[in-house]
Amino acid sequence: MRALRQTIFLSLMTSAVLLSQCRFVHTPEIDFPIEYQPHNIFPKKMILVNDTEFPLYVDQTPITYEEYKIYRKYGGPISHYWHYDSYNRPQQPVTGITYNQAAAFCNWRSSLQKFEPVYTLSENPDSWGYHIYQPTSGSGYRLPTSQEFEVVARGEQTYKKYPWGNEFSRKWANYDTDRGLTKSEKWWRLANVNEMKPNASGIYNLSGNIWQWTQTKPHSAKLNNKKSMRTLKGGSWGSLSPDELQISNESIAAADLYNYDIGFRCVLPASVKLFENGKPVAQIQTGVPQIDRNSDYYSFDALEYNNSTEFYSSREFKQKFTSYIEERFQESIYFKISIDQQPKLNASELAELTIESSLKYRINPVFLLGIMKSESGVGTVSFPRWFNNPMAYHWGNTHMAKGAPIYNAPLGWNRKYRDLKEAFETFASGMHRQIYRNISRGSLWDFHMVYVGYQANEWMLSLARVYRDLLQVEITPNKPQRDIGRYIYLEDTKATQ
Repeated sequence: MRALRQTIFLSLMTSAVLLSQCRFVHTPEIDFPIEYQPHNIFPKKMILVNDTEFPLYVDQTPITYEEYKIYRKYGGPISHYWHYDSYNRPQQPVTGITYNQAAAFCNWRSSLQKFEPVYTLSENPDSWGYHIYQPTSGSGYRLPTSQEFEVVARGEQTYKKYPWGNEFSRKWANYDTDRGLTKSEKWWRLANVNEMKPNASGIYNLSGNIWQWTQTKPHSAKLNNKKSMRTLKGGSWGSLSPDELQISNESIAAADLYNYDIGFRCVLPASVKLFENGKPVAQIQTGVPQIDRNSDYYSFDALEYNNSTEFYSSREFKQKFTSYIEERFQESIYFKISIDQQPKLNASELAELTIESSLKYRINPVFLLGIMKSESGVGTVSFPRWFNNPMAYHWGNTHMAKGAPIYNAPLGWNRKYRDLKEAFETFASGMHRQIYRNISRGSLWDFHMVYVGYQANEWMLSLARVYRDLLQVEITPNKPQRDIGRYIYLEDTKATQ
């Protein structure tokens, strides 16, 4: 008996020492009862992370498509890949979400419970024309900071590389699932949010699958002064290695960026009074709050379109083009590794290569960049990037029905290229085929039905947005109704030879 008492005493003392070294107070999972309004409207499970410095509730998983559809039901804007089956399955994380859209969702969720919304829209636009949601002292739902994301992911063990520990297995996190010719063993593109290994608190999808928005500005002195830039955490299905999935890793992107692998989750300060005497506090919004329908958050003064090669050869345009790439496509594969005979690039080199290749064949470089944005996120995701083909030019991406990509492939077959110069010039030259020239006399809708081969709203939107951002011209599926080729082809006789 005495020995048993000593064992118990030593066990308690050990526990006390461990607790004193830990900044966490262990708390059980918080699962709101279904009768707690407004969770009948939005029944999202949150978990209390009771860190002494950052006490907060955090969504157990990122926001899923099934949950985002609730927001959509009450008037919220659709995500950018809403109509694509491979990015719109109930338990997958919603992607194609900009920082502003994520912040607006947080405000709507706060309004459901009469919490003070956190974000207000800036009065003045950034240098690209976007009004950015800025955090205030509001007490409601918001995006985590970069530091909070790390605290949540590590839990009580501050030394961990990954949310579950220091070891890694491909079976635990979804990444690099677009390489090669076949699907990965477990996932293809997006995984369901609860299929990956959780941390000790039962919080899922903190590593891999999708990048997640935070409200933290970049730490880089070069980019910190750009008020639209935000930090991304978590890594994604497009990440190239387990190192990119480590808790300490991060990326950055402009707040207007949306991509196939970017989503979000919400947090709520633990100071918010949710329970009293073990019962949920009745904070019920009468009716469903109005949705902020301004999904673009954009204002600009339209400029006259310039299609001279001199303009696109200018130093000013090249600098703007470089900044645009640098602020939006940090995860491009071409900035990370060499592929075939293509060495690793920086944003300036990719911009220069894109412009030179386009002008050689009198193609607007904005058109080429827009194609890359719409088809591969400028090499951030998708099969074609592994074969130096970020524009997926004549690419049978769905089933690879015509076999593995090869050099000098016949027209319509899957092509691979030794470097980007070869890919870009093949593309720019191919745009002069008579079939494209003829259809470019009509609208963007007409053109894309031939180029893409089926209705692809997001393809048109992505292309049009790049034109708007870089040139301040408005293009829609049917505006202009004729001669979309004017925005594709540069007829200036002084084109680079």
